[in-house]
Amino acid sequence: MGIERILYHHTEPAKINYKTFNAVGVRNKIFLTEPSFTFKGSNLSAYSTGAFQKNKFDVTGKLDFAGSGFTTNQKGISFDTDSSDIDTDKGNNESELIQPEVLQSIVNLIDLNYGGKNYNELADTFHNKNMRFSDTGESVGVDLSQESIDMITKRRFNSIKGADNFSSEIKQSFFFFDFSSGDFKLESGDVVENATINLKILSHFGERTISSGIVQGASSLFGPLRINPRVFQVIRITKEFDRTLCDSEVENPEARFGNGSFEFFDTYYGTSGADVDENVVSEFTISEPMKKGDVLKIDITQHLQDAIDNRSGKLRFAIRPKMVLYSREACFSGIQDGFKLNLDPDQGGSGVGNHYFEFERGVREDEQPRISVNLRLKADSTGLRRARFQRTKKVQL
Repeated sequence: MGIERILYHHTEPAKINYKTFNAVGVRNKIFLTEPSFTFKGSNLSAYSTGAFQKNKFDVTGKLDFAGSGFTTNQKGISFDTDSSDIDTDKGNNESELIQPEVLQSIVNLIDLNYGGKNYNELADTFHNKNMRFSDTGESVGVDLSQESIDMITKRRFNSIKGADNFSSEIKQSFFFFDFSSGDFKLESGDVVENATINLKILSHFGERTISSGIVQGASSLFGPLRINPRVFQVIRITKEFDRTLCDSEVENPEARFGNGSFEFFDTYYGTSGADVDENVVSEFTISEPMKKGDVLKIDITQHLQDAIDNRSGKLRFAIRPKMVLYSREACFSGIQDGFKLNLDPDQGGSGVGNHYFEFERGVREDEQPRISVNLRLKADSTGLRRARFQRTKKVQL
């Protein structure tokens, strides 16, 4: 999948420092400000004109996302000008889904990567004003600040067709619970019948009107907010990290891997290879907007049982969006015809578009999300231990 490389004059996206703490999902960084595109055929050189056959005229049109659904209809393009000379009946091959006139057309967009060292503050403000559902889970309008308006720039459509070029960032949160001591110490032989980690929602961020089938590398700033279904994972992390990672005290955790000494993650952001245990994983899907104060209960039964049986009661995991490939430049949720793409769950992927949530979390141990457990104690537990656990039918750890 060809892409147009972008030069960021004020920063290198690979050097932007991200931190993780209380957010999970995919946050997009590039936004179309309007659905229009313009192709200046009259400006083509003689060589380029040959590539477009007889199309020496200007073409304007709209990315008709409103009628194109998610990834089920990959066209979603309408022309304002006479299209009699435009081949609108492209084939099904990936390279033929979009007319060359559209691929080489100019669109208006905002690229948050230009925030450089101020990226985190800029992105937080931008998403809170434009991509965040209300506290009651309702769509809100776009509210561009003057700073955002000043960032609107022109770029070829081809540059946002693919998810490359640092078009999004992965948000995952790490958790560490130590049940190896204390009043509610968990011991070998205990059986976890059911366990959930309970996240109290602070905010939920979604996508506006866009067809991710033809635009993999951007969100839009037009149309109502909605939630594209996305699959998330809880996966065991093999590295024995401590609470400093959970509490966002580690500088740029997603970039600290390798470095020859393998002191941290061996792979990007601890997302694959020896950093994770794919035998201890659970999944859940979010398809509707969540309200502030909603409690998201996520199954971690297998994770807690594994911690009791094999980790001396020490529980480590990350909650993250499910992907087939994690990297800093681009992440992909599915594979179609040999191409890595972002695909909806009903298309064989795990989700498309901007979608992440934030939850309540403090830095003290008593400010961590709670774990609810239905537990069957081992047969030789003392009477005192049984009495301690039987004070409540469901233990809150």
